[in-house]
Amino acid sequence: MRSIYNSLGVNPIASILTEDPSFLIFPNPSNTQNIKIETTKWSGAKVSIFNILGDVLLSASMTSTEQSIDVSGLANGLYIIELISKEGTKSKSNLVIAK
Repeated sequence: MRSIYNSLGVNPIASILTEDPSFLIFPNPSNTQNIKIETTKWSGAKVSIFNILGDVLLSASMTSTEQSIDVSGLANGLYIIELISKEGTKSKSNLVIAK
């Protein structure tokens, strides 16, 4: 039997919960106003935060290898952080907001 997720073109939550070791997000889970992203190879990348429906909620640029992002406007829940390098390489990780 075909999964409803596959027939709708939606990935199951479990598939988006994998961590990417090329960048770190902390605190994660977050109960603070800001999160920090640290990386060694993503300086200059575009950072986007999506809800689980795929809506872009926040965007920023990595101006260095460390970037602080204000997440105080996000409700409790699961979010996806995507980094896109200047060359177009994408990397994703999860973020949990638990205030």
